[in-house]
Amino acid sequence: MATDYDAPRRTESDEVSEDSLEELKAQRRVRERRVREADGGRPHRPISLRPPAGGHG
Repeated sequence: MATDYDAPRRTESDEVSEDSLEELKAQRRVRERRVREADGGRPHRPISLRPPAGGHG
């Protein structure tokens, strides 16, 4: 990929300020869909955080 070293630099705040709320929501939905597809579409099972029986840690 070619890099244009003469182009003005953009900061992260420039990019965020240009994105609308709807665009950010759409990007989030796409990422969530990709995660579900990579996971085979299976729903996540809850994780038990209880300590093991018979011990305090």
